[in-house]
Amino acid sequence: MASMRDVLLDLADANVSNTQRTAYQTQYRQLLASVQNNIKDAGYNGKTLIGNITGSTGSFARVATVRNEFGASYGLATFGGSGLYAALNFTGTALGGAASVAALITATGTFSTQANNVGTALNTVGSEVNFVSSQIIKA
Repeated sequence: MASMRDVLLDLADANVSNTQRTAYQTQYRQLLASVQNNIKDAGYNGKTLIGNITGSTGSFARVATVRNEFGASYGLATFGGSGLYAALNFTGTALGGAASVAALITATGTFSTQANNVGTALNTVGSEVNFVSSQIIKA
């Protein structure tokens, strides 16, 4: 996400030439494709954690994992990748002008908000995966 934000910072510069702007737009879309692949590949124990990015509303159930020898379960949080991807997939003029890009990266802009949401969701998933991993008894 930091690399994507860096590219948006470059696009927010009104002094960027059209050729540079086109190159930055291409770079942003390549970074977004990488995010898309990470969303598709994120999983735990064969279950999708973030979810698919095509045609989904982005609501996914928690992944239940056996917690202890008594059969208690622990749920790993999931979040919808389709909403995340759509929120970062800027189309039309969103990446075209410096002012519109600058609005995306303000403290309350779409990109900043989604970056914070991703960080929160990944921290939650990471914490829960660490909890499950720490419960594994090594022989």
